[in-house]
Amino acid sequence: MCKAPMVEPAENKKKPPRRAQHILRYASCKDVAMYAAAFVTVMVSGLNQPAQLIIFGNLLDSFNTADTAEAVKLVHFFALMYAVVGIQQLITITLQTALATRVAAAQARRCREKYFAAVLSRPISWFDQSDQGAVGASVLESTLAIQDGLGEKLTTALQGVFAFVFGLAVSLYYAWSLALVSVGALPIVVVLLGLASKVASRANAKAA
Repeated sequence: MCKAPMVEPAENKKKPPRRAQHILRYASCKDVAMYAAAFVTVMVSGLNQPAQLIIFGNLLDSFNTADTAEAVKLVHFFALMYAVVGIQQLITITLQTALATRVAAAQARRCREKYFAAVLSRPISWFDQSDQGAVGASVLESTLAIQDGLGEKLTTALQGVFAFVFGLAVSLYYAWSLALVSVGALPIVVVLLGLASKVASRANAKAA
């Protein structure tokens, strides 16, 4: 994607790399470490919403305490826990976005450098036959898509996946029967959301 179009002999052609295995193919050791740290913070952020539900449930249970002084103490404790969880979420989301965006920008820059080096290695006749403006615009668009996909969008998607998995585990632990009923209705919800998305995309296409 990031290299200039080159015509190679059939015997020298290699199979294109799998994208999932080469998501950080141009990353340095520092970039890999930063992305691993971003992945850890994404997991912590995914745990945040189930933790909030647990704290809220305990907060509601504290109102049923017979001793008023003990109930007030519990309410203050869980309110403090809410504040701690909120601060934790602010810190982890900031870190995961900053780290992933930094690595994604470095990947996009190295892709452009590889393309530029490949262009310089081409013969003069290639420049006469190719539309350099179109090729350059295509590479810029592709690298921006790589940067966008490896950055905030990927971390947000992973955070949602982790929140779902951890939330499902918590719900199975506290109320497994209600959790199983909800999981059984999940495919219906997914189908309805998919149909709604298709209808909205068709309406936008017709409007355009």
